[in-house]
Amino acid sequence: MREKGFDISKIFYRPEYIHKIPRLLVDRARLNQVVFNVLMNAIKYAEDDPNRFAIRIEVDENRNFYIIKFKDWGIGVKKGLEDKIFEAGFRAPEAIDKYVTGSGLGLKISRDIMRGLGGDLKLTSSYKPTEFGMMLPKTLRENKI
Repeated sequence: MREKGFDISKIFYRPEYIHKIPRLLVDRARLNQVVFNVLMNAIKYAEDDPNRFAIRIEVDENRNFYIIKFKDWGIGVKKGLEDKIFEAGFRAPEAIDKYVTGSGLGLKISRDIMRGLGGDLKLTSSYKPTEFGMMLPKTLRENKI
């Protein structure tokens, strides 16, 4: 982030979000890998102007899932590529043009991890903001005995 001149304070989340999701029975390291991959993509594919850099993290829920939303205002995902970005080895032309290194495996691995937990990783908005939803099943809640 420093190399690109981005201000870490522009990664915004509300502290109360931490308590919105109860303790879940998950492999923390794998869940952290998903969060890391999504955040790193938001940073790697941000606009070059540091004044336009921003990431918002929000937490929501529905009947079956806790949803962690990652929103950024970077280069986005071109129409028609919404599913392809989750394929192994795929890199969008805009990502390649940006001269960002990567293997094209991060989103594939992240989605596989989430699906292995009974959840999912979805692209819910493709541009301004680009939004990924990390869906955690409520069935993973720790029982309080």
